[in-house]
Amino acid sequence: MTEQEQYRQQIADDFKQIMAAPHGRRFVSELLDHCRLYQASYGPDERSTCFNEGRRNVGLKILADINDICPELYAVMVNERNELISRLNEKAQEDENDG
Repeated sequence: MTEQEQYRQQIADDFKQIMAAPHGRRFVSELLDHCRLYQASYGPDERSTCFNEGRRNVGLKILADINDICPELYAVMVNERNELISRLNEKAQEDENDG
């Protein structure tokens, strides 16, 4: 294995470690959300559109890494994110009803 291949393998192993832990999946989920993967890149002007597309491109790279390195953890991450959003929405609803 060449030095470059060893480096790429180390990066893949590092990413697996990040995705294996709940706090790592939470961080990656927030990062993907910030990248606005599932939103239109179009902005009010060309510069905004280019900026949004660049941000989205980073998210696509991260998503490709997940699919290449640990695809089984993507569903885990999404489920954890959905559970968190549900809990936060329930809490907000309770607070609204109490206040």
